[in-house]
Amino acid sequence: MGSFIIALLSQSGIPSAIPTLIISIVAIVLLFLGLVFLIRFVTRFCIVEVPLAIENKLTATQTIGRSRSLTQGNIDRIFWIFIVGGLISLPLQIIASIVGNVSQAILARSLAIDPNSGLFIATNLIVSYILGIILGSVLIPFWQSIKATIYYDLRSRKEGLDLQLRDR
Repeated sequence: MGSFIIALLSQSGIPSAIPTLIISIVAIVLLFLGLVFLIRFVTRFCIVEVPLAIENKLTATQTIGRSRSLTQGNIDRIFWIFIVGGLISLPLQIIASIVGNVSQAILARSLAIDPNSGLFIATNLIVSYILGIILGSVLIPFWQSIKATIYYDLRSRKEGLDLQLRDR
């Protein structure tokens, strides 16, 4: 589609750099708007599972509505909380990536086999799987506690400090 517009405009006497520039600017603006929409959409539903776990007698569809109503007007704050949480968890992910790459290099040298062989790929898959489990066992509780804190904060801001957890 873009090349069709460029060809059409170039035949009209306009230099081809101008339509290319216009299409590039429009594409960048559309990409930015799409990213903003995606961030706002995901942020509205980021705490869906928390009301399901904490509040009594809510169905799945009610928790979606609950998440929407609690996050309404607080999307920017929640977004920045997730950015900071991502920056906090980034060093762990970098370390896991380095350990994965080092273990892959060690496996390639110690097994002295072709990195495209099935044995190397299977061994590398097992090591990556174990690293993923270890990283997930650290990061999942971290993110769940962030979501629970956001839920408590939003609920106390919107409904007052009357938060009752269900009895065990």
